[in-house]
Amino acid sequence: MLMNLKTNILKFIKRREIYFILAIASFALFCSGLSEITTYLCDETYYLSHGLGMVKSGDWITPVFEGREFAFQKPILFHWLVALSFKVFGVNMFSGRLPSVVFATSGIIIVYYFSLILFGNYKGALFSSLALLSSSLYFLDARAARTDMVLTFFITLSMLFFAKGFFGQKNRRLYFIFSFIAMGLATMTKGPPGFLIPFISMVIFLLIFSKNRPALKDIFTPWSFLFFLLIVVPWPLTMYILHGNRFIRCFFFEELVHKVDRSSMDLLSNIGYYLGTMVRHFFPWSIFLLIGALSTKKKENNRNEALFLFLWIVVTFGIFAFFLSPNHSRYLLPLSPALALLTGEYLVRIEEQSGFGNRMFKLVVLLILSLFVVLALVLLFLTVAIYSFGYYGFIFSLLALIVILGGIILLGRFYKRKIFAPIPPTIACTMATIAFIFISGIIPATTPDPWKELSLRYLKGIGKETKIVTLGIDRGPRVWLTIYTSRFLDGIYYGDRIDSAYDYLEREKTSPETLLVVLPDSEYLRLPEDLKRDYPIKGSSFTYDMKGEANTKEIFRAIRAGRLKPFLSKYRKYFYVLTNRKEL
Repeated sequence: MLMNLKTNILKFIKRREIYFILAIASFALFCSGLSEITTYLCDETYYLSHGLGMVKSGDWITPVFEGREFAFQKPILFHWLVALSFKVFGVNMFSGRLPSVVFATSGIIIVYYFSLILFGNYKGALFSSLALLSSSLYFLDARAARTDMVLTFFITLSMLFFAKGFFGQKNRRLYFIFSFIAMGLATMTKGPPGFLIPFISMVIFLLIFSKNRPALKDIFTPWSFLFFLLIVVPWPLTMYILHGNRFIRCFFFEELVHKVDRSSMDLLSNIGYYLGTMVRHFFPWSIFLLIGALSTKKKENNRNEALFLFLWIVVTFGIFAFFLSPNHSRYLLPLSPALALLTGEYLVRIEEQSGFGNRMFKLVVLLILSLFVVLALVLLFLTVAIYSFGYYGFIFSLLALIVILGGIILLGRFYKRKIFAPIPPTIACTMATIAFIFISGIIPATTPDPWKELSLRYLKGIGKETKIVTLGIDRGPRVWLTIYTSRFLDGIYYGDRIDSAYDYLEREKTSPETLLVVLPDSEYLRLPEDLKRDYPIKGSSFTYDMKGEANTKEIFRAIRAGRLKPFLSKYRKYFYVLTNRKEL
């Protein structure tokens, strides 16, 4: 019976329907809670604002931040994708992040196909896709309106076309041209890394072995570079015609010099940071990969393929660790597909070479089982806490608890019976479900979003003649307000400009036009008393501002006492909407 089950599963993953199932599952996971503001995103405020500016102004050539300031730092492709999504699906947080979701989902599919091209093993292809889907770095960036996911997709596509041409040995030059087209699109997404990562990886791979070198003449054809330049050149040339040396100085010099600043670089710190990022954000697959590389026998028939993937990882790691001064974990996202592909291959090798006999492998599985037990206990605590916030959060937390307990039981049974094949999918599905529940249930239930509430209740749908200004509101929240209200702000008073806001409010208090002022409680307390009388509060919302004052022990103590809500209420930070129309 067990053999029949294995045979049926293998037959199923060989069918084309697996692509559809992977796409639906990935898309649903990445879309969960997509409209919620999360705390790990910062750069996406730029791209959301630029996309809104293109839709509102009709200028699809020059990105503009908050409708006021030219933004020359990044190439144009991702701005176009966000603006197009706004145009088709309306201006909201979901549509702004949708391009990353679509390309992340596509990335899962092409990794499955990529694995088949390199290793020809359907089981390994499925393992690779699930490893990528459940890696935390890939999951987080799949839900962010940032360039990294689209960059990763086009780099992966470029490497796929190269592999198809080199290892397939049919229509090699045509596939290499397609590879350069994908490089061009990657470059138009985030600049030089889109070209350097795949091109350097390919050239080094072809140079290492003498038998690979004849392919160099196919990759260095004029047609490949011509198509690349046709994609990369037109937009910067147009921007130079429109903005002159100001664009050249910002786009080519200031941005690159800021990134490539070796004078402030701590090389050992960089290497340690990015090694830790690889292990942490690809856990537990990074451990499986290490075990597989150290404990399994090499396969001579796919030695070239494995080397190709290792070079992809080394080149990506080297570019960001040795040449870029800012440390950001998302910079390593382009090597995630290579890690996933190698992981799938080594998991297959572990199974074929009786991995259950390896002590390290047993230890890793036991470690993961222990980790899931700890997560189940933590979620049990959180379930109690979320219950006090409402039925919705309780249901999601309870579902997470059931799934994790189910994963623990299944892993325990598979481990006891030494059945390997279901272990990677069980780990991946359990991890994906945990991520889904945290994003869709726990975070929305426990983290109030004041900008969404203020916008939808008091600001959205008002007439164009009504002005909206902010006082003491930082860049990120200002962009959230513009996306939720589908309009730019009429005035921004922040930093040194705050004092000048009082004169503006004094002038506008008797204006026949309605004025709405959004500000935090700290700035409201600073308002002169006469302005408080002239600008009554129309509405308010809050978030929690912990600032390290409450440690973990205090929070868990409040959970045990069933008093989390009163405890958090002490750390509320309020935001107000004021108006000059007392009758409103």
